[in-house]
Amino acid sequence: MKVGDLVRVKWPSSINFMADEVALGEVTDCRPDVLGGSGFTSWKTRNKWHPEMTTAPKRGEVRVLCYDDGSESWYDELNVELVTE
Repeated sequence: MKVGDLVRVKWPSSINFMADEVALGEVTDCRPDVLGGSGFTSWKTRNKWHPEMTTAPKRGEVRVLCYDDGSESWYDELNVELVTE
């Protein structure tokens, strides 16, 4: 995706938990590889610590100007799809 592309954004609905909200908008900025990667966490049970390393694929964020209400927000690129029609 690049600046100026027409996109469809999806996010979980706060009213109807069975459906997603959808909006059309225009890409105004992109930041590649800012989400995902590796992380470390640990927790303790009784006398033992349990370390855990997690890894997720790197992905970017896309800033979208939504046409329906004029808002502009950053979205995970997994929630944004290019409109080709």
